[in-house]
Amino acid sequence: MPERSRFVYTARVLILLVASAGVVFGGLAFWDAAPRISVGEVRSRVEPLDGATSVRLFALGDSGTGDAAQYQVAAAMEGECVAAQNDPGRTKVSAILLLGDNFYMDGVAGIDDSQWQEKFEKPYGLPCLGTLPVHPVLGNHDYRLSPAAQISYSATSTRWRMPARNWRVDFGNLVRVVGVDTNFFDFCFSSRWCSFDFMLGELPPKASGNETLPAWRIVTAHHPLASSSSKGHSHTGRPLGPILSPFVCSRADVWISGHAHQLERRQPADCGTELIIAGGGGGELGELVRTEMRSKDVQFLSAEHGFADLEFTATQMRARFVSADGRELDAWQRTKQ
Repeated sequence: MPERSRFVYTARVLILLVASAGVVFGGLAFWDAAPRISVGEVRSRVEPLDGATSVRLFALGDSGTGDAAQYQVAAAMEGECVAAQNDPGRTKVSAILLLGDNFYMDGVAGIDDSQWQEKFEKPYGLPCLGTLPVHPVLGNHDYRLSPAAQISYSATSTRWRMPARNWRVDFGNLVRVVGVDTNFFDFCFSSRWCSFDFMLGELPPKASGNETLPAWRIVTAHHPLASSSSKGHSHTGRPLGPILSPFVCSRADVWISGHAHQLERRQPADCGTELIIAGGGGGELGELVRTEMRSKDVQFLSAEHGFADLEFTATQMRARFVSADGRELDAWQRTKQ
């Protein structure tokens, strides 16, 4: 590794260490609320493909309002799910990825909270969607009451699959999805306890030549690494993005997140990781930066309710943004190098 690259890498690790220490010592009350993970807990899962040569996933974040917008987006997802079921030439949907803020405004109080019915079971329990597993990550609003309850609900539901703060699911040999808790993106040299360590462990560098990994590597998180939100701070990807990008760019094909209430995709010029923001799942839409202020990385941007529809084969990703009324807002493809 060149001397400059080694220096930059070391500097970013030190920043992560300082940031983690600051969170630990400056926010003990928040740490007490964080769901602890016992050693040896199952945090990974393999979904068999049963001979299928493609995987299709729906992704959306900031959804848990229980109001008309959430239900409209769910209805659009149901329409796409049913259409795929009825057309043998289309790939059926394998799962739903929830990108945090699953329950506004304060998360859930426990596994018996009525919000489970209003904001999860009913909107995503339609005839077709109701057959799909759901893989959620925690958002900042989910931490206000009991984030641990969302983990515990996995034991009572056959569809809600959040075994821990951080988890991994492989869809055969095609797609690896690594869910990370970016609300508390800690660093402690233990992949069993801390988000950063877990991500590195599940996503070795692409140049490592590990042929046992699935073809595509996806990170799902609540916070974006960059966005065109005008709200500032974490909605624009700071400070997470500048610190994490050097690690993510060499490991993941896609970082998909919410937090910023919009639909956006970016392709940073110096990074092999595509950034997808699907924060239009139901929450109040955010305001965007002015056109002249937008990054050249932005490929698509709209403050609109909707979801991301992602389809993967061994060599290609086909993706779309679909609006709450079922319109295709954007479509793009990417070939696996």
